[in-house]
Amino acid sequence: MGRFLVEQRVERVLSDVGESSVREWEAMAPGNARIWRHRRARRGVIRSAGALALIAVMSACGAHSGDGGGAGDGATATPWTPKPQETTPTPSPTHVPFTGTHWNIERLRLDDGVTAAPHGSAWLEFDGNGHVAGSLGCHRFKADATVDGRRVRIGEVRMSESSSSPPASGRGEQQQECSREQVTFEKYVKTILRSGLRADSGPSAEQLFLVNTRKDGFELQRGIPAPLIGTKWAVRSLYEGDSQAAPTDIAPKIGEVYVVFDGDGTVHGSLGCNDFRAKAEVAATAIEFSDPATTTHRECGDSIKAVEKQLLRVFREHAEYSLNHDALAVTTENEVPTQAGGFYGVKVDG
Repeated sequence: MGRFLVEQRVERVLSDVGESSVREWEAMAPGNARIWRHRRARRGVIRSAGALALIAVMSACGAHSGDGGGAGDGATATPWTPKPQETTPTPSPTHVPFTGTHWNIERLRLDDGVTAAPHGSAWLEFDGNGHVAGSLGCHRFKADATVDGRRVRIGEVRMSESSSSPPASGRGEQQQECSREQVTFEKYVKTILRSGLRADSGPSAEQLFLVNTRKDGFELQRGIPAPLIGTKWAVRSLYEGDSQAAPTDIAPKIGEVYVVFDGDGTVHGSLGCNDFRAKAEVAATAIEFSDPATTTHRECGDSIKAVEKQLLRVFREHAEYSLNHDALAVTTENEVPTQAGGFYGVKVDG
């Protein structure tokens, strides 16, 4: 009888709160099914071995106390109640903190359909002080958010500028057109955010499911901040004085405009037609640019040349920079405010 009670206790201890959610999402994402089944199989083997060891230890302890120690002979066993599991998510060596973490939306489920997010464009971040901010897929948003253990409730979603634009910084906001894919995805995200949500653990500490009672919701992946050095930064906006414009607004036929900071104190990239290289001494929040030069000599249109000249001026100046996860803002200093410049870039795959 004692062994039977011990086995029952072990079964309760080894129950897994997040298992049902994993099964639901496994059905949604067949490509991940093999990985998740393998992980659960390994977990089952470990549980079986752990259960046998735990039964042996607890049985031995029970036999010892029956020999006259502890409760004494004929003592009535106290009913056992399993300790409530830690709420998800919990700051621990095996779980990423829910609040204060940048969560990329990898895909969402709505009405039994699964939609992948536009790469790197949709994300959430809960600040732990009653607010959530992020991107719906194209536009940024903010909202009030209540996090109570595993329960998450989000208030009215307030949208702002395009995610391809820099955050409002006194230079005015730039509205960029969103693709049809992004517009559709944003509608799905807003529909899910309006429902009460629950946070469930994923198959790894870097993953999380945020779902409602119908199992509609998000698969979240912890976002790793992009480093300044070695990342390819696509230039989305150019600053000059109080004006701000996308390179394609200035030169509609311009090619790719990007910069890459190298580990040897230089920066290189494309100005939209010609390639360039310059010196770049990087400090904690500042960059000392110098000696910019084009490394190719292609014929470019006048509007494209205007963009190239504007960027080359930036690479002659002292500049301040800031990183916001997958975005970079560079602003030069100048005694004449109208001559200050800079650019805003986002991380792209190289």
